[in-house]
Amino acid sequence: MLVKPVRGLRLADFSIEQRAGERDIASATLRYENLAPEFAVDAISLMWTQGAVIENVAIRAAGRHPISIEQSHGFTVRNCFIDGAWNKGEGGNGYLRIARSHHGVVEGCTVRNIRHIALQWSAAHNQLRNIDSTVDVNFHGGFSHHNRVDDVRFALPPQHPWPAVYVTPNDARWAPPDGPGNTVSGRAPSTAPAVRAVSLAR
Repeated sequence: MLVKPVRGLRLADFSIEQRAGERDIASATLRYENLAPEFAVDAISLMWTQGAVIENVAIRAAGRHPISIEQSHGFTVRNCFIDGAWNKGEGGNGYLRIARSHHGVVEGCTVRNIRHIALQWSAAHNQLRNIDSTVDVNFHGGFSHHNRVDDVRFALPPQHPWPAVYVTPNDARWAPPDGPGNTVSGRAPSTAPAVRAVSLAR
């Protein structure tokens, strides 16, 4: 398949918010449901990009995924602030999502009140570092491999259903398991349950 990716893309220095009528996004906090399916649109979606940069962007109350990166290479997400999503229930909603994308970096970001920071569907050779998060990093299956997670400071509320780092089990119904080489602060992540609040800071 001949690919002609979008090159030279930079999104920077703005805020974006999905409004849902008179509803307040605070009502969606810690509710892992699809509360406003009619507004289930991604705030930022990259598809078939090379070298794309997203920096200094604030995303509040995303309709679905605050940032979705798919079929992309060499992307950078830097110094972004993510807070909330209207839809973070069944069907794979409410992620900072990296899927089928490679050699990217997510750094210096704050992530709050979404479902997961997710690496899935053969995402490989990506780096996540220097992140403050109230949600888990989720190796979400489909042979994601050789991704590095370093210096993530987790502050998960007790109601968040997943541990700080979650790995897709071998018998998961939603995807095949992950591949080799994923590391969290230099260690292979375990499929066993982990603590809900942990610091991996340097």
